[in-house]
Amino acid sequence: MLIVFSLLVLVAASWGIGRLTFNPDNRVFFASNNPDRLALDALEETYSKSDGIVFIVAPKDGRIFTQTTLSLIEDMTKRSWQLPYSRRVDSITNFQHTFASDDDLIVEDMVNNAVNMGDAEIQKIREVALGLPEIVNFLISENTDTAGVWVNLALPGKSTEETLEVMRQGRVMIDELSHQWPDIDFHILGSVAVDMAFAEASENDIKTLIPVMFVALIAIVGFSLRSAVGTVVTTSVIVMSGMTALGVWGWVGIPLNSVTVVSVIIVLPLSVANCVHILTSFRHSIRRGLNPRLAVIETLRVEIVPITITSVTTTIGFLSLNFSDSPPIQELGNIVAIGVSAAYIYAILFLAQGRAQSDCYGSRWRLCRCPALAVARGYFGTDCDLDGRHISNSVG
Repeated sequence: MLIVFSLLVLVAASWGIGRLTFNPDNRVFFASNNPDRLALDALEETYSKSDGIVFIVAPKDGRIFTQTTLSLIEDMTKRSWQLPYSRRVDSITNFQHTFASDDDLIVEDMVNNAVNMGDAEIQKIREVALGLPEIVNFLISENTDTAGVWVNLALPGKSTEETLEVMRQGRVMIDELSHQWPDIDFHILGSVAVDMAFAEASENDIKTLIPVMFVALIAIVGFSLRSAVGTVVTTSVIVMSGMTALGVWGWVGIPLNSVTVVSVIIVLPLSVANCVHILTSFRHSIRRGLNPRLAVIETLRVEIVPITITSVTTTIGFLSLNFSDSPPIQELGNIVAIGVSAAYIYAILFLAQGRAQSDCYGSRWRLCRCPALAVARGYFGTDCDLDGRHISNSVG
């Protein structure tokens, strides 16, 4: 019954994994009442929120002011207007150059139809651009070997997918241009790119660190226990604990971020300890001549206090992270605390109970149905005698 209960808890909790979302915004590192964040929010409310993406153009010949490169920048500028949430695009080609002609004041794009420009006209544009401080080190580098196309975005802030949407389309554009212009290197910068970098770093951790950690844990547990059954049940508890931690957090409804996404890496090794303690003590009891069901009862009698103290203190330690000023650190502590608590429960109800039931037959089922209860009865003054063996109420 306890095993069924454990599995039902697992299913109910892990169902919340489907509700998990990821927030790549780097503002999650600051609490809503953080003075710096409040100052920034007030500034943006007074003026406007500034999110942007910058496309860097770096010709391999180190020259921006050529017909080819200016044509490319002109094309990129037009395409950038098609990005989602694009509000303004600035580049060397659409910079509003103002000059006087007789009595007229003319304002026009600095570069217009670059493909038809001659070298003399391009050289003149270069001289004008280098004389404008609002262009140098903003739209072009001082030595004119790189240029940037700045896209100002008006993200509604209603979904965490907005950043990902912009970056996906931006990368599609860069991939197309890279094939068309193989002699030019492209790079992506800006606040949106930084947010995306956080998301991708977390995704890479999930794809690499967690599998490596998982395989390493299984190998170490298998080598230590030298038991296929013990390794399998320990692996089950590890997986169940990680799924429960993430699932419960999904039900809580708080998005994951670049910090909390690594919580599983912390939960995995912590969930091993209880299993190893129980299985090692179980093996020692078997060697002393106890049958499996009595060995489990004796194991829990000996180990229940140490693993309880360890789990409780570990949980309290991670919950203490709630005193941090950074919300992701607080959330990391809470997720790991959930995972550690789940590992403790599964070790007692699933692992130990499963080992006890492996030797239950016929009329013996009633006696060994709940070894944890038998241990509790012993601790609270009611002795339990199974097959003539006495489980005392002494600790240790």
